Amino acid sequence: MIIRFEEYTKELTEYERDILLPAMVRGLRSKIGKSKAITNNQAIKMLKEAGYEVSDTRWRKVIHAIRCSNLVPCLLASSAGYYVATEREDAEEYLQSLDEYGKRGCGGVSSVA
Repeated sequence: MIIRFEEYTKELTEYERDILLPAMVRGLRSKIGKSKAITNNQAIKMLKEAGYEVSDTRWRKVIHAIRCSNLVPCLLASSAGYYVATEREDAEEYLQSLDEYGKRGCGGVSSVA
């Protein structure tokens, strides 16, 4: 956990791990192809309507856990939302964009002495 960012960085709760994560995995696995993409706001609204407790912050934390464990292979995110890639090219472009983002770092923080 990172001080002052506890809400963002704390580990998954038992509820998030055992209840919310499986529900999100089921939902995301059905989003095959960019045309079926779902935004986080849409997904959170649907989850809340179904009785789940989730905030925007914790949604992103669960998404991170899903990706790290590869529970939804080829899960991509774009301006259209989250979806499972069906084209190798989409996945390769996404990985390239992540690589480029990582190389940029924190926008010049490394130059601070």
